[in-house]
Amino acid sequence: MNLKALILAAALVTVPGPAAAEDITPLNDYLLKADVNDPAVHEFLYLRCSGLYMAVLTVLETKETSETDGFNAGFERFGWAAFQLRKAWSEHETVADIFENIDDIAAMYLEPAKANYSRTGTYFSASPFPQDLDLCLKLETTLAQ
Repeated sequence: MNLKALILAAALVTVPGPAAAEDITPLNDYLLKADVNDPAVHEFLYLRCSGLYMAVLTVLETKETSETDGFNAGFERFGWAAFQLRKAWSEHETVADIFENIDDIAAMYLEPAKANYSRTGTYFSASPFPQDLDLCLKLETTLAQ
């Protein structure tokens, strides 16, 4: 399955839900409205997934778990893919610019995750986290091939 088909299929299969924070558009909602042939859409998707993985890693860093290795690899894979796309049309972009975007996205995910923990005792159980993680895990599998 090619990347464009996977993105479209994931957007159609994942049931959209209300965002845990009003400023986070669930990835599947974004993809349903986006032109999946546009490289900028792919770059944004890679940045969002990398930022989400960074948020998960931030939470997991205080816990002893083997899950961090998988999220570290995915974080790097998505960040590198976003950089490769961006440098194709912007020769002035640097890896630091990409990581600044990823940091901003991670912070966007962490704020509602911490609030959710205070309410429920779990960080990533409320929408859009499970749906976004599911989509990113599927996309990561495709990128790894």
